[in-house]
Amino acid sequence: MRLNQESEYALRALLYLAQQPHDTIMTARELARRLAIPEAFFFKIVRKLVRHGILTPHRSGQRGYSLARSPEKISIMEILIAVEGPDIFERCIFWNQRCGDDNPCFFHRYW
Repeated sequence: MRLNQESEYALRALLYLAQQPHDTIMTARELARRLAIPEAFFFKIVRKLVRHGILTPHRSGQRGYSLARSPEKISIMEILIAVEGPDIFERCIFWNQRCGDDNPCFFHRYW
């Protein structure tokens, strides 16, 4: 399982939000700027996190995003599945593709 840059950015942003006072609302632009994440790339990540119920969008009053639940109730596994896809834990850590008993990589049976 190799993580892509999206996962790192998502984890950094969610950790940052988790360290803020409860119910902090921040725009994606503000988060991206504070964490030195390319904005256009980060907007794509935010959409995934909203779709999976990790972030809550706020459209009236103060616009932006907040954690959908308390930080203790959001798992790293949930974040990685949201960003990387549901097959993340089925991917090979040695190859860029999925391996398994029917299509093993060189290390599959040892791993």
